[in-house]
Amino acid sequence: MRDKVIAKAKQLHEAKINALKLQAEHVKQALFEIPEVSDAYTAYYKIVSECMRSHKDPYLPSQEAYTNYLNILAKHGYDDSFGYKPLCDKCNDTGMVGNTFCDCFKNEYQTALREICEIDKKAPFSFKDSDPSVAQDENQKEALTKIYSLMEKYASKYPDVTKYNIYISGATGTGKTCLASSIARAAVENGMTVKFVSAYEFNSAMITAHTSPISQRNYLLSDYLDADFLIIDDLGTEPMTRNVTTEYLLLIINERTINHKATIITSNISTDYISERYGERIYSRLSDKANSLVFSIKGKDLRRGR
Repeated sequence: MRDKVIAKAKQLHEAKINALKLQAEHVKQALFEIPEVSDAYTAYYKIVSECMRSHKDPYLPSQEAYTNYLNILAKHGYDDSFGYKPLCDKCNDTGMVGNTFCDCFKNEYQTALREICEIDKKAPFSFKDSDPSVAQDENQKEALTKIYSLMEKYASKYPDVTKYNIYISGATGTGKTCLASSIARAAVENGMTVKFVSAYEFNSAMITAHTSPISQRNYLLSDYLDADFLIIDDLGTEPMTRNVTTEYLLLIINERTINHKATIITSNISTDYISERYGERIYSRLSDKANSLVFSIKGKDLRRGR
């Protein structure tokens, strides 16, 4: 997934550079419509061409003609760059400073990251939007404050974490999706790739992968395996599909755990019911204290209290 983001960032970066070059080319064409400009350039080019044909160094013979050409351009307010200047003096528009990305390219990377992760569409809430005080019950308010604080730290510390599977259960309206959205936005702000899907979308994607030719399967699964954060919202609401739902969920969780990728799952069902719906192997992965964190958000529907 990161390769897609870098490719998109390069595309955005090059598009800005090409736009400036095109603008300069339009200026050049307009200037060459002026006879004294085109005549001065033709005189200079003629000397260079004659020297090249006779295998002579054109530098000295052409200097006077070139200086005259530059003076005429200056008369019209331009030099031979025709107004083109690099976007970034630090990297001269290469996007790199030494072996690291320049700040100008990092800005494009962040734009591409937000677009490819669909962060504004999928995750509209941030930690700044969270307000545990909307909970009228003090216990619920305290629990929400604690879990939001823990997850904000988790998102900021990744990949320097030790738990890679996080299961968040709770009744409708207790803040699970808002929390998942906040984690996703924080991760993207820290430069991490995020795949945010509903359980229904995840299951549909797995059906597509399962029914596709093997040669296409790795590509179709790549974002779900490679993203720094995979967030599956509302697990348990998707239809159960034979040979797909349980098998691919287990595959994705296993591979991501092995590769130290964060998988965040929200659900209305408790971990106890996970084993009944998805089997013992998935229950085992999600409840494994070595690699997983399990949270239960208890309390009333916060949306009804607004």
